[in-house]
Amino acid sequence: MGETPHPAVPALPGLTIEAVEWLPSGADSGLLRVRGRWEAEVRERELPWLVLAAERRAHRFESLPDARFSRDPSHWRGTYLVPAALVATDPEALWVEWADGVRAGLPALARGAELGISSPGGELIDRSVLAERRARRAEMSEQQQARVAAEAMQAVEALEQRSAQLEQRLEEAVAERDALADRLAAPDPRNEALAAALASAAELRAHSRE
Repeated sequence: MGETPHPAVPALPGLTIEAVEWLPSGADSGLLRVRGRWEAEVRERELPWLVLAAERRAHRFESLPDARFSRDPSHWRGTYLVPAALVATDPEALWVEWADGVRAGLPALARGAELGISSPGGELIDRSVLAERRARRAEMSEQQQARVAAEAMQAVEALEQRSAQLEQRLEEAVAERDALADRLAAPDPRNEALAAALASAAELRAHSRE
C-alpha cells in the first residue's frame, strides 16, 4: 500500500505510489525516484513529470528513461535530477503529472542519507560502506594524479637534458665558426675548402637552434 499523498494534490484512483526516494549524489543535486503501480486497467502512458512546490513556485522536472518501463507497463519508475536546495526541507507539495494534465499526489519523500542508498539492483547499502567506497575512490584518484605528476616531471627533465645538449653543440659550432672565419680571413690557397666548412658550421648552428 502506498503512503498518504500530500494533501495539496489528491491521490489518483487506480495508481499506487510504492516509494518516493531522495538519493543525494553530490553537494548540489541528487536523484528523486518515484515508483508507481497501476492497479486498474493499464493504459500505455509515458513517464510523468515531477512537480515540486518550493520557494513559492512550482518546479517541473522530466524523468530520465526507465529500462523497465517497456517490459512491465503496470509498473513504472520515474527518476528525476533535482537541485539539493529544493529538498533541503520538505517541499510544500509534491506530485507527478502527465501530458494530458492528470495528476497524482506523492507522499513525503524518504531520504537516502537517513535510510541508506539503494544500488541499481535494489540492494540497500549502509552509509558506512558508502563512505568507505567514496574514500577508496578518492585515494585511487590521488594515486592517479601522483602518477601523472611524476610522468610530467620525467618529461620535463628529459626536455631540459636535451636542451642542455643542444646548447653545448651550439657553443661548439660557434667556436668552430669563429676559428674558420679567422682562417678564411688570412691568405690561404685552401679558402674554398674553408668557406665550405664555414657554411656547414652555419647550417649546424641553425639546426641546433631548432
